[in-house]
Amino acid sequence: LFQVNPSANKKNALLSSGFFATFDSFSYFFYSDVVTRQTAVNYCMKHHRNLLQNDASFNRSKVYAQSTSWFMDYSQAWIGVYMTATVRYWVSGGAVTYTNWSSGEPNGQPDNLYGNEFCAAMVLEDGTWADEPCDKLYPFICFDGLYNKHFSHI
Repeated sequence: LFQVNPSANKKNALLSSGFFATFDSFSYFFYSDVVTRQTAVNYCMKHHRNLLQNDASFNRSKVYAQSTSWFMDYSQAWIGVYMTATVRYWVSGGAVTYTNWSSGEPNGQPDNLYGNEFCAAMVLEDGTWADEPCDKLYPFICFDGLYNKHFSHI
């Protein structure tokens, strides 16, 4: 099951625009507003479940395909990985067991010594991940564990 709908519910609109897609009973919300990673986390936790997590339930190919078409003007989008120099975890607190780092990533360990690259973004060219400074501005993807009945579908 795959459905897409522009986000018409103003209560859930961040600033300008977004849409959601449902894949196999899970809802993903794509927001083109560019924000810091913490702003994205706060918004997702308030209005949905969390910032995108690539766990076992994540439909990588469909979410990636939707991201590349929705975020055409951007190179990356925030996902829910946070890291230190030695540990990587999801914003929900769980350990990261699946990774999809771009070649040479994460490359921020030396930068992390100075506090620069603690967050991860999905590279929209190929769906891999890159470590990034958390204060960069990117669009973002929120996740709900189950189909969100508060939105209408086409």
